[in-house]
Amino acid sequence: MNVERIKANNARFKDANETIREHAARLGAEMSRIPFLCECPVEDCVEILRLSSDEYAAVRDHSDYYVTAVGHEENEKPVGEVVSRNERFVVVLKAA
Repeated sequence: MNVERIKANNARFKDANETIREHAARLGAEMSRIPFLCECPVEDCVEILRLSSDEYAAVRDHSDYYVTAVGHEENEKPVGEVVSRNERFVVVLKAA
C-alpha cells in the first residue's frame, strides 16, 4: 500500500469523524455510543465503530492516534502500530 495514500485516507476519515463528533455534541445526542467511521487505510472500508464520547475523546487526545475496526490492524503495518484494543475497536499510533 502506498504510504502517501494511507496518510491521505487517515486525514480524510479523521476529519469526517470530527464532524460526526461535533454534530453529535451540538445536537445533544443521547446515545451511549456514537457511530464513527473506521480510520483504517482501506479506501473502500465502510465499517462503523460505536464509541462513547469519552472513548473517542481519549483517542483524539493524541494527534497520532486513530480508531480502527478489529481485524483491520493488519492494513496499518506500513505506517502504524497498535497501542490498545478491546472487543469493539483498535487504537493505532500512526507515524506522521
